[in-house]
Amino acid sequence: MDLNDRKLKQKLKSEIGSIKFSSYQKNQLAEALIAGQKKENLPKRTFHLLSEFWHGTTEIPLYLGAIGLLVLILGVRNTVDIFLIDSESAAFLLQQTVEIIERSGLW
Repeated sequence: MDLNDRKLKQKLKSEIGSIKFSSYQKNQLAEALIAGQKKENLPKRTFHLLSEFWHGTTEIPLYLGAIGLLVLILGVRNTVDIFLIDSESAAFLLQQTVEIIERSGLW
């Protein structure tokens, strides 16, 4: 660090130290900061955080990821109905399983 850099650094420190705010100015700044935080509503902030996360981890556009997830959810929803079993069928399958285990001598 040369002499000019040191002089500049000392001058900046002295100028920053001379900056003073009145209590009225401090209150105004605090109120402005609080009002600014309240303006940012939750859905906008949530979408912004989701967008930051998405663009930080993948190169796929967010809307294509959302469409893919929607297609996946709709596909799974339509195929789940096939696997649903009523209580009578479940009882019958359980009874058959127990009989097979008893006949095999494992129980």
